[in-house]
Amino acid sequence: DAAISIYPKSQGKPIPGMHLKIVDDDGREVADGIVGSIYLKGANICEYYYNIDSPLITPDGWLDTGDMGYINEDSYVFIVDRKKDMINRGGEKIWCTDVENELLSLEGIKDTAVVGIPNGVYGEVAAAVVVLEKGSRLTEEEIKIGLKNRLAKFKIPEKVIFVDEVPKTPGLKTDKNYIRTLFEKGN
Repeated sequence: DAAISIYPKSQGKPIPGMHLKIVDDDGREVADGIVGSIYLKGANICEYYYNIDSPLITPDGWLDTGDMGYINEDSYVFIVDRKKDMINRGGEKIWCTDVENELLSLEGIKDTAVVGIPNGVYGEVAAAVVVLEKGSRLTEEEIKIGLKNRLAKFKIPEKVIFVDEVPKTPGLKTDKNYIRTLFEKGN
């Protein structure tokens, strides 16, 4: 019998000896269910990483993972996005993963990636590259309409670029920096 988690979308609980806390922008711990920066502390945390000059550890021994997430009432950890990928649209936080999940739930979309792009009014807004399933003829407008009842209006991507595949880094991670350049070029 395979173990089944009661929270399949969580990353689980910290291993024994690993301490975890979720903090706000001022470094104060937040209540369960509130999204903040994930910090770790334990004997298995490196103080420095190869080719990174500055220490990643706070003076009191905590590692800022660069991830945003929350802990539920049963101490399960949920990661919502990388801090650097969070979109700040005029003070409203947009988690790329939330928008990507809703895009993927639309019929006809095979793959997607969401990034923040500069905007004169809001600072930045969401934009998406989309890979359509074979035979799909979805348009940008149809995608926006499809998201209308799934996402708050401010989270709906303002621009969509259709691509044959989501650009990846040599390490096979989504290349969000390159994707941003696609929108800068207007392609």
